[in-house]
Amino acid sequence: MLSGCLNGEVAQALLRGDYNFALNAAYQMQSIVGKENYFIEVQDHGLVEQKRISNELIQIAKAIGAKVVPTGDCHYVHQNDARAHDIMLCVATNSTVNTPDRFSFSGDNFYLKSYEEMASVFDESWLSNTMHVCDMVDLDLNFGEIHFPKFPIPTKETSVEYFERLAWDGLRNKYGQDLPEHIVTRANHEIKVVKEMGFLSTFWLFRT
Repeated sequence: MLSGCLNGEVAQALLRGDYNFALNAAYQMQSIVGKENYFIEVQDHGLVEQKRISNELIQIAKAIGAKVVPTGDCHYVHQNDARAHDIMLCVATNSTVNTPDRFSFSGDNFYLKSYEEMASVFDESWLSNTMHVCDMVDLDLNFGEIHFPKFPIPTKETSVEYFERLAWDGLRNKYGQDLPEHIVTRANHEIKVVKEMGFLSTFWLFRT
């Protein structure tokens, strides 16, 4: 488990000047997952906030006996994808590149960096810790198969029956008992798509 990026509990505490809270938060998480399974995460995307807390993060790592793990916040593959990513953020937030104070990323450093690029910023002994975390991951994906979580149904209905009942009940609550023809047509189409895609349990989970 990593301590997290700037939005993590430890980093947020340091940003507001509360070192003791950050230290205690890191220690508590370490005690939960085990000393060998908790790492202090450091990043450098040229952000002032990251540079501001980097030394204190290292202090916390030393204080609790945790390894320092450099990571890169990756939102696109190549550095020259930054512009396209920025446009995508504009679309997602209903804004334009000229919108004042819009949500955006600072700079073009949020891409998938090579080992050499990371080594130019961080100590290679720290990078070995990153590789150690990588080696700890045991992930086996069967490509070509769809994997969805299976949630228990609170009634004796099948997943299809339960999903369809929730869908039609919701529509009647919104539009009344006599559903307009265009609503019925659209609902039948949407229900068919959800069933064919295998999303049933995911949809009714959000309903509950």
